[in-house]
Amino acid sequence: MIPNMPALGIRFDIDKVESGSYGIECWKMFWRAVDVQRLVGALLFEGDTAATLNGRENVYCIAVQSFNRAVLSEIQAALEQSAEFQKVAASPKFIEDHRVAVEPLPQAGQVDSAGNLVGQAFNSRIALGAVRNEKQRLIGQRQLPTPVPERKKPASSRTANLPSISSLKELLDFLLINFGEKDKWQFWLTPEELCDIVERYANVLQVQYYESSCGLSEDMTYVSLFNKGKAGENIALHGLFPFPTELEAKQFCYDRTINLEYLFGQLERLWGIRGKSATNFSGKSHSNWVDAKYYKKEWDIDAFDLWPRFCSRRATLGIASSLQPEDATQHPTPNFCPGCGTKVQPGHNYCSNCGKQLKL
Repeated sequence: MIPNMPALGIRFDIDKVESGSYGIECWKMFWRAVDVQRLVGALLFEGDTAATLNGRENVYCIAVQSFNRAVLSEIQAALEQSAEFQKVAASPKFIEDHRVAVEPLPQAGQVDSAGNLVGQAFNSRIALGAVRNEKQRLIGQRQLPTPVPERKKPASSRTANLPSISSLKELLDFLLINFGEKDKWQFWLTPEELCDIVERYANVLQVQYYESSCGLSEDMTYVSLFNKGKAGENIALHGLFPFPTELEAKQFCYDRTINLEYLFGQLERLWGIRGKSATNFSGKSHSNWVDAKYYKKEWDIDAFDLWPRFCSRRATLGIASSLQPEDATQHPTPNFCPGCGTKVQPGHNYCSNCGKQLKL
């Protein structure tokens, strides 16, 4: 935390929250009561209190730092009026300034000048996306039907001659070898290539599609491929999603602390970054995070319905309906400084803004 910066801590009784994912649930209560647009310039923190870690209480704390004390007062007033928060509030409900600063709370993102939640935020971003979706459902927000343009087939030379495959395991091996990078444990595809694949193997695969928030984006697209009629073994892909801002998208692609070193300088093209959106999909060989307990019948779609879904998704994200040249995941070079996000002219070894040496 920034020393001497005004702070407000909101304390939740973990036992009353009654959830293994109590951090996310507490943030949901926070965002239902507090408008993120009102937190411009604020720093966010979260975690179990020191007394909780020492076994003297069981309290989770969300903290907000802002030079504008009126904002902190608004937050407290909003939560005082939240029946949901009152049911799970710890005693005391709130702490301020020094009492907040001494708590061991990791940062949970910050709110930029446009009201976007930026930075490395996990629980706070998942919860914010979930609450926004709740509000959209409540107001009955509907998207107008999206025209479905004819898709070029094959989408690229990589899907021009797809082999005969009879199982999910065979498909995974094929994807890792032909769409993977170096160590062959992760792969990337354009939406068009993914459609070619699921349509080619429609007799083998059950396709599931859903959209949800996650630690990377408030609005992630997920596609999971299961053996026909079988939950459990699967290939899980995610992509076609917005970052909070264009700068956040660039910085993520060149952040060595969260990405493998051998991928440095390649992720912008592999993800197909356009503005603040990632337009491609990524899948992993050890994608067992979506297992039988996550299989939901209501997520099943026909393989040939995936393309219309992608067209609608692109319209929602403001992405051109057709922007991928052939083999789009295999070429462009980075053109933004990973340190400050400033655009760098091709061939330059140093950033003209911050002086950072570049690995281009």
